[in-house]
Amino acid sequence: MTPVRQRMTEDMQVRNLSPHTQASYIQQVSLFARYFSKSPELLGPEEIRAYQVYLTNEKKLATSSILIAISALRFLYKVTLHRNWTLEEIIPAPKKPQKLPVVLSPEEVLHFLDCVAGPKHRTILTTCYAAGLRISEAIRLKSVDIDSQRMVIRVEQGKGQKDRYVMLSPKLLETLRNWWRAVKPKPWLFPGDIPGGHIHREAVELACQKARRCCGIAKPITPHSMRHYAEFRTMPRTCFDLPILNGSRAASSAYSDDVSRRDAGFMDFPFNHFFNDRTSPKTVDVLTRGPLSPHLTEYAQYLHDAGYAIQSGQLQLRMLSDFSTWLDKKRLGADEVNWSTVERYILCRRKAGRLRNEDAAALARMLRMLRAGQAEAPASPATAQQIALEQFQHYLRQVRGLAEGTVTKYTPIVRAFLAETFSVGIPDFHQISAGDIARFVQHQAERITSRDAPTVVTALRSFLRHLLHYGAVDTDLAACVPTIATWSLSNVPKFLPAEQIQRVLDSCDRDTASGKRNYCILLLLARLGLRAGEVVALTLDDIDWEEGVVTVRGKGKRVAQMPLPAEVGAAIAVYLRRARPACSSRRVFIREKAPLVGFANSVAICSLVDRALTKAGVESAYRGSHLFRHSLATTMLKHGASLHEIGDLLRHRRPDTTAIYAKVDLVSLRSIALPWPGGAR
Repeated sequence: MTPVRQRMTEDMQVRNLSPHTQASYIQQVSLFARYFSKSPELLGPEEIRAYQVYLTNEKKLATSSILIAISALRFLYKVTLHRNWTLEEIIPAPKKPQKLPVVLSPEEVLHFLDCVAGPKHRTILTTCYAAGLRISEAIRLKSVDIDSQRMVIRVEQGKGQKDRYVMLSPKLLETLRNWWRAVKPKPWLFPGDIPGGHIHREAVELACQKARRCCGIAKPITPHSMRHYAEFRTMPRTCFDLPILNGSRAASSAYSDDVSRRDAGFMDFPFNHFFNDRTSPKTVDVLTRGPLSPHLTEYAQYLHDAGYAIQSGQLQLRMLSDFSTWLDKKRLGADEVNWSTVERYILCRRKAGRLRNEDAAALARMLRMLRAGQAEAPASPATAQQIALEQFQHYLRQVRGLAEGTVTKYTPIVRAFLAETFSVGIPDFHQISAGDIARFVQHQAERITSRDAPTVVTALRSFLRHLLHYGAVDTDLAACVPTIATWSLSNVPKFLPAEQIQRVLDSCDRDTASGKRNYCILLLLARLGLRAGEVVALTLDDIDWEEGVVTVRGKGKRVAQMPLPAEVGAAIAVYLRRARPACSSRRVFIREKAPLVGFANSVAICSLVDRALTKAGVESAYRGSHLFRHSLATTMLKHGASLHEIGDLLRHRRPDTTAIYAKVDLVSLRSIALPWPGGAR
């Protein structure tokens, strides 16, 4: 053994590289020295470059084989020979091609396994498939590694010399038990020909190739490819009780991008979307124990469907598994968890310095899964005023059939009325007088703008009618609510010229997913005059592509069909085909970040418009989404459209609503203007 080889071997042993890695590195360095018939100490960058060209062009090795040689040479010159080189430049690594594995169908997998000769080899390949094990891990399994109580398999010193657990399905457990009963192997689950040793991988690979030739399947099949098939879950439930991923990202994205995150052998979907075989066995153990363990699968499925990032999902699942451990220590079951329990746990995390901003929201989501609707419930019992508010909200929704936005507007007004009228004690609605009502309206009129004044009056009248409806009062007190003086048509519509509207549209970066979405939203506002809430409520079913119309669900739950301009339709089609995230929501426009659902309300559209105006450099005193609606009406008016036509497009119920645009019809106003006293100016 040469001194260089001896030193390199010792360097690898000191760093505790696996025997297989050591043998591969020594072999590659030997081939490199043999090619030049010189010691590696005498070779430099030019020889390394020439050798790489030889491997690539003459030997035509696969990229993975070249990468092994590159890794060996980098270790030699950096660690053993201490060459002060920039390795990425002197010994560059080739780019590894992104390839999808060839996946067998469920029927092909069953047919292949039936053709495997011998129960030992068939059981090994079945284990590789069902648990996603590497062949080197499967052949080193011991009987004690099969934990039928926790339904996991312990893998000792796998790739990278790491221990981990993988999930054990009931069908695989039955298969392994049948094998153990027939052979009763000790200590190795799959013993080899040499007493006291396990089976060699070459024997399994040879049996795999014989079975491939026997079954007549043209696709490449190796023991490691069975691990790939486990990633795609092609085996039916009747075989291994593994979930099938219908339409998941695993079947549509590059395998090499996702397999490091969702290692098939680690655990069943959806956990394997967020964790891989490098995850600590302790984490796996925590996820499969505790009172919340059955519900963590449902939560992980929600995170996957909602499009949460891998890191975000990991943090949430780790926190919830810690919550499950905390519940177990407190001897609490999942059915005993309430909001008070969650608050106690949050306090514990805060004291330990481990509380994150997102923890409370994640706990609330978990609580909603455990107890529908309880996540928002306060720890203390509801007060009499809170009960009255809930009854009023039920009246608005069920009896009046009002939209949720209207309920949201009315609630704080009625809450303020109850707090002012019944500051202490249980409300006695029979004691409400006309003076109480007038004082409240007067106080509100001093605080709010004239624009919000009608809402206060309407909300209070609705509440008093609700009390009469349920017999809480004997008199219709709604007639006692005074009207706050407002003047119709007192303002001039705020609008932008057509040139500035186009500048805002052009400012959207349509090379990005968010830019495509924002461009569609702004087009709907600018070309159809939709309200912000109507844009939010649009669903995929509302667009009739054959007829070229879109169904708009407007104010007062009114539904109308509007023609879909070609410009708007083309933009929406591009967004749906190229930029809209894959999710279960039927809304047209989806949030950019998780959860991947539609916008919560119209505030998101108004914020989007405000940012677009700022980006385009357009100055406007009014920056809400209604600015586009007013601008459309004003532009139509300038092009000769009548107020009746504008009202039809904007879906106004009364002509009075459209009459405000007459204030900006300067041409018509000039025709009726009186002459200036004393002559023209």
